[in-house]
Amino acid sequence: MSFVKYEPKGNIAYLIIDREKALNALNSQVLADLDAALDAVDLSEIRCLIVRGAGEKSFVAGADIAQMKELSKEEAEAFGKQGNDVMRKLEAFPIPTIAAVGGYALGGGCELAMSCDFRICSDTAVFGQPETGLGITPGFGGTQRLARLVGPGMAQQMIYTARNIKADEAYRIGLVNAVYPLSDLYAAAEKLGMDRLAIRLKNVARSGEEDKKLHLSLEDIRIGDAITLGSEKFGWDKLKAEDAAFNASQQRYRRGVGIGIGGHGNTYFPRFNDYGEGSISLNADGSMQANFTLHDHGCGTVTAMRMIAAEVLKVSEDKIYMTEGDTAVTPIDYGCFASRTTYVVGRAVQGAANALSKKMLHAASELLDVPEDELFLNDSHILRVGQDEPLLSFAELAKKSMHTHAGNLTAYASYSNVTNPGVTGAHFAHVEVDTWTGFTKVLDYLAVHDIGQAINPGLCEAQIQGAVQMGCGAALREKMTMQKDGRCTESLSKYHLFLANDLPNIRVELLQDGRSKEGPFGAKSIGEVCYVPVAPAVCGAVNDALHANLSVLPYDPDCILKYLAEVRENQDA
Repeated sequence: MSFVKYEPKGNIAYLIIDREKALNALNSQVLADLDAALDAVDLSEIRCLIVRGAGEKSFVAGADIAQMKELSKEEAEAFGKQGNDVMRKLEAFPIPTIAAVGGYALGGGCELAMSCDFRICSDTAVFGQPETGLGITPGFGGTQRLARLVGPGMAQQMIYTARNIKADEAYRIGLVNAVYPLSDLYAAAEKLGMDRLAIRLKNVARSGEEDKKLHLSLEDIRIGDAITLGSEKFGWDKLKAEDAAFNASQQRYRRGVGIGIGGHGNTYFPRFNDYGEGSISLNADGSMQANFTLHDHGCGTVTAMRMIAAEVLKVSEDKIYMTEGDTAVTPIDYGCFASRTTYVVGRAVQGAANALSKKMLHAASELLDVPEDELFLNDSHILRVGQDEPLLSFAELAKKSMHTHAGNLTAYASYSNVTNPGVTGAHFAHVEVDTWTGFTKVLDYLAVHDIGQAINPGLCEAQIQGAVQMGCGAALREKMTMQKDGRCTESLSKYHLFLANDLPNIRVELLQDGRSKEGPFGAKSIGEVCYVPVAPAVCGAVNDALHANLSVLPYDPDCILKYLAEVRENQDA
């Protein structure tokens, strides 16, 4: 008789710990049955595994103390190893696993739940690691997994005091993902077995929502729109169906799709109080000298700043001279990093340009004896409303203003903000894995980014494409093996990069109908967020193709072939 029932239900399967009279407690037989049940899961059909206990009183009340007290030292060590091995197998299971906890999840039961990818519970659930009350420690991995989920301090408190906690506290500290009425628990678990794209749409942050810990607005965050638009442009549902047919007809190649989402700034956390300042001056030849602390290291920062100033001052970009990286003439600044320059320094540039525009119109008004509100800037000239002929060039204004109290025309501005807007991106990857060589080819790639208003769309697209190349390298190629003394065992000549001819056609979609209330002309930032979703999208596609759950980068041929060999060994056994 097996104490673990395996019940498939479409693409979802239940593993039910069925020892209800003993509150589903874990003894050596239950652990052996659980191990065997995991091996029996049909990974070609089942896409999500739900672990639950029989009855309503208990998920798993812990290890079977009645059995444990009769064990010798050697037998106890073997029992502990058996439990650890099963928990690790569940933790590394190649499809998503969900612990649906109703009633008691104590000791080994809590450890079993923590070995799953998700934990949801009923409002009747009770969690704890009460082993210390019996003079033993959590032996099935609880000392490690609990600290990772709830933090070392809370984990120590629970373990040292042997205190049990109820469902609401378990949710508050992050031990479980959600709490449901007992009657809704298993239906909720089945819903969690939904499509990867759908589950992300259910859980993404929305515009106007608040950071629950710091009570700061997430502002105009549009990750949901990025996912929806991306799935349509990418053809998510169509590709999944085509891949299923392709994989069924092939022995060698496997195809899959993946999605990765990422954010930066106040998407997930608040920024420190940021600050930027500088000046813009009108030169004698009608050009402008802008002094701001920034540097262009390939992302088009200087170009973007020149474009902002040129737009306000109504001159061509080649008339804007931007000081770059010269601390002798630029003010102190945090630095050119963290996607902050366009958003923060850009606002200071915009402010200084607006201030200089006002100074220029005021000086021109005095020189021409024309009301200031009848004058405007256009194409390096001062014009009067209703007249086509320019009244004064910027060069003439600069020279003549020296003879008035206006003097040199220079304007200063600063900008300070507390948060960066919700900058997000959703990336989609389609891959083909050669199961004979372990080589992965990226067939198609789409990146969708919400950036508010693109100051320079071409540079934004180029930055995203460069990040995709870097992320593909991290996902599939770049591996550095180390000796025990910390030295590389291979030279950099053997460090495998993702080359240009390895790349697919990278499609980029920019969401520009949303606006940042703080950024220059409604712009948000772009930078790190371009890179964040790449590896998750590519690796997710590889796992989809192989029905795997690989988790150690890179997914290079060695990694793929090792995994496939293990699968064959398990099948043969």
